[in-house]
Formats: sequence, structure tokens, C-alpha cells
Amino acid sequence: MTEAPRIKSLQTVFLEKPPCCMELCPANSDYFIVGTYNLQINADNAKDADTTELSALDAPKADAEPSEQQRDGSLVVYRIKNGKM
Repeated sequence: MTEAPRIKSLQTVFLEKPPCCMELCPANSDYFIVGTYNLQINADNAKDADTTELSALDAPKADAEPSEQQRDGSLVVYRIKNGKM
């Protein structure tokens, strides 16, 4: 079995929020869009990632309303010209 050729990065871009999707522009291949998505963690639903059990004090109260999760994101348009973004 032959090994696939390795792909080498030519340029790296760091986004402000985590990327979630990428779409190429079929009408003009010089452009592409990167979508970002970020779920905000608030004090009501923030727990340590390694904590799996809830104590009686940590359990949600029956009459307490759940807090709404906040999220944000962006669409970033890039253009490739002469091999550079």
C-alpha cells in the first residue's frame, strides 16, 4: 500500500472564535467563507469538566428557571490572491 503524500501548510490564520464550518464559493474560487461558533459558559451552568457527580447542594432547584445559553459567532470572508489570503 502506498503512503499518501503529506499536505504542507502555506499559511496559518488564528480566528477569535472556534471555526465550525467552511464553504467554498462556486461562482468564484478565489473566495471562501469560514463560520465560527462559540457557546458562552455562564455561572449558572458552569461546572468543572472533570466533575461528573452532583451533590444535593449542586442539583438544580425544581422551581428555578433554567438560564438561557448565550452564543455568538461570525462569518469571515477570505480571498486568495497570488497564493496568499
